[in-house]
Amino acid sequence: MFLPDDPSAVDGEYIDGMPGGAHGTALRADHLNAITQEIANVITASGAVLAKADSAQLLAAIRTLGRGSELAAITSWHDLYVADTAINMNAIAASPLGVVAVGRFATPVPMRFLGKNSDFWETVTPAATFPGTFTDCCWSTAFARFIAVGFDVGGATNEIQDSPSAATGSWTSRTLAGGSLYACAAGSTADVAVGASGLIGSTTNGTAWTARTSAHAGITMTGVAYSPSLNRFVAVGAGGKIQRSDATGTAWATATSPTANTFADQGIIWSPDHAQFFAWTTTDVYKSADGLTWSSATGVVSAWPGTGTISKVVALPSHLAVFWSNKPVHVKLYPIAELDGTSSNVINNINLFAPLDPRNAFEEFDTLMGVIRVPPASGFVFAGRLLSIYNSGRIRVTPYIG
Repeated sequence: MFLPDDPSAVDGEYIDGMPGGAHGTALRADHLNAITQEIANVITASGAVLAKADSAQLLAAIRTLGRGSELAAITSWHDLYVADTAINMNAIAASPLGVVAVGRFATPVPMRFLGKNSDFWETVTPAATFPGTFTDCCWSTAFARFIAVGFDVGGATNEIQDSPSAATGSWTSRTLAGGSLYACAAGSTADVAVGASGLIGSTTNGTAWTARTSAHAGITMTGVAYSPSLNRFVAVGAGGKIQRSDATGTAWATATSPTANTFADQGIIWSPDHAQFFAWTTTDVYKSADGLTWSSATGVVSAWPGTGTISKVVALPSHLAVFWSNKPVHVKLYPIAELDGTSSNVINNINLFAPLDPRNAFEEFDTLMGVIRVPPASGFVFAGRLLSIYNSGRIRVTPYIG
C-alpha cells in the first residue's frame, strides 16, 4: 500500500481542482489498483470469493477474521505465577496502577495486587481483619483509589475499604449503615455500592459513604455498572429488578426489566466499545443502549455439557464472551453485531481447562469467580488480554485479544 505519489498530490493526499486555478490530483492506475488489491486481500483471507454484486464483503471479512483471532486467543489460557494458591479469590478489577483481586472466607480477607509492569501477584493485607468476604472491587476514577466491598460472616454488617495504591498498610475502612454489599461501580464524580435488602450507598468525596433510597425498597441488588457517556449508574437485582441514577448516585428511579429472574452477582457491565449495557441472569443475557429499555441478547442459553449457570460476561472487540460455572469452566462466544435474542448464533463452546494440565489433576474442578478484559490502551503489561481468577487461587491470562 502507498499514498498518492503523483506530483499533483499534496503531502500524500488528493486535492480538488479549482475552476480557472490549480488542477486536482491526477488519478493513477497503480494507486487505485493498490487500494483494490488491499481490500481484495482482506476479503479472500476470510475465505470468501470476490463477488461484484456484493458490497458488504469487506465488513463480513473483518467480522470473520476478528472472530478467528478472538477464538484463537480465548482458547489459549495459561497460568500466572501465584505465591499462595490456597487463597480463595472472589473478584478482580483493573486500574492505571495494575490489577487488584480480592478474596473471601479468611481472616484477614485476602487480597492480591499485580503491578502495571509486573507478572508477579503480590499478596497484600487489608485494613481490617474482619472474618468475612470481599464480594467486589473497582477502581475509582473520580478519587484515584481502589475500592473493595463485602460483608462479615453473618452478613449483618458490610465492609468498605479503599486504597490509593493497594499496598499493605494503605487500606482504610469506611462506614456505611446497613447489611451486606454485593457489588460496586466507579463513576465520573461518585462511586456506588449495592447490596442486600435494597441497600445502596454512594460517596461523592471518596471517604464518606451515605445510604440512598432504593427505587425498589427492600429488594436485594446484585450488580451495578456506570456508563461515562450516559453519566448514568444502572443497578440490577433480585426478581429482575432494575434501577438507575445520574452520575451522583444519590437519587434512584426504576427502569423496565426484560425478565422476572434474578440477575447474577455482579451481573451487569458497560461496554464502551459497543456503547451498551449487558446484564445477565443464570440463563440469559440482555442488552440496553441506555439502561432504560432492555431486550434479549442471546435468548435462553443452554449449558454445556448440560449443567451449570452463566457466571460472568465480558465484551470483546467482536464478541460477547459468556462464561459458565460448569466444571470444567467453559465459555460461549456470540458475535456482538449479530445479537438478536436467539442462541443460534453462538460461535463455540470452549473448555478453559482442556486438555487438563497433568501437573494439576484438580484443575477441572476449579470454579470461575471473576474475569476482566484489561483495557488495550492502558500501558499495562497484560493490556488487551483477559485475566481470570478461580476459587482455587489460580489466576489465568489469555494472549492479546484487543
